[in-house]
Amino acid sequence: MRISGIRHIYMFFVLLLCGMQMSCSEAYEALPETDADLAQPGETVRMGFRIALGTGLRTRALPGEAGTQAGTGYENYIGIEDTDYRILFFALDNTLLGAFEPETFVPVDNSAYPQEYEVKGTIPAPPSSDFKVVILANWGAYPSLTEGVTTIDDVCRAGTYAYAAGFVPSADARIPMYGVKQCKGLTFHRNLLTELGTISLLRAMAKVEVVCEGDDVTLTAVSLANYRDGGMCAPLDMTDETDYTETLHLGGTVRTTGSLAFTPDAARKSWLLYVPEYNNLSDMWWTEPSSVITVVRSTGETDKIEFKDYSSANGGAFNIFRNYHYRFNVSFKTNLTVNYTVCPWETASPVNIPFN
Repeated sequence: MRISGIRHIYMFFVLLLCGMQMSCSEAYEALPETDADLAQPGETVRMGFRIALGTGLRTRALPGEAGTQAGTGYENYIGIEDTDYRILFFALDNTLLGAFEPETFVPVDNSAYPQEYEVKGTIPAPPSSDFKVVILANWGAYPSLTEGVTTIDDVCRAGTYAYAAGFVPSADARIPMYGVKQCKGLTFHRNLLTELGTISLLRAMAKVEVVCEGDDVTLTAVSLANYRDGGMCAPLDMTDETDYTETLHLGGTVRTTGSLAFTPDAARKSWLLYVPEYNNLSDMWWTEPSSVITVVRSTGETDKIEFKDYSSANGGAFNIFRNYHYRFNVSFKTNLTVNYTVCPWETASPVNIPFN
């Protein structure tokens, strides 16, 4: 068997480009030139967002390696129809200012599965010129909020999710996501949409894929042993800008020694699994068993795949991080040859599903 593993982050970027698409009447409206046209304290102001689903800006596998990647199908899904999201404003000291409740979501195109939406709404008063925006999506249950008291850290620590065997992303089974951005130097005007910038969202799970190469042998089953029963919806200590994180955020989850079955595609060539973060490098006095993938060949033979660097004789193990995509390409030869490579994932196949 020959194995080449590809490990990289598969970043799902939800772009909130506020006010980038104005209506015809707004597009030609001159910007205010006097202080009289500035929104005053206590005066309602308008905001508009563009939410782009499935758009990737970049990925990173290891330092110095970068590329582009877009999540596919329900990996991009946000429960908009049942308001399974929160858009929150925080002061620069990370205390809550308030929430934004959009009035309309309008698909940019009329396809069965739109990738972009325009969002418009108002807030009762303009915040200061400097603040932060936090996006929570697919959390299911959200923490209680108190303006002037609740902090970003409070929100992140409160968000947890339970993981069940057999999880496959769908309209009902959603991957929790989180994003944050600082907004500085903004000016709010009467009767104009205000641009806030771009916010990127991180998925709270990892994606693991095993791809069988060649036609001489096929796989009849793929499974993962050792995983955790849940995770944190958001990483801790990410309060300024969404960025990659290589710090585990396990919360109070418990290790499970059972086995998880991968889901094959129609050709049984690609096998997928979505899992919470996992510590394969435990430095505690007890050592947690590492996650191990078992593949079963059509000949009945079994092989093991570890989360480690196959490119060297002393290849070290690595953790399973949120928003990473781990891909192992396996082929079978007379002799067992194992080779591990790291590179960004730059292509994806769309899934024709309706987003709502």
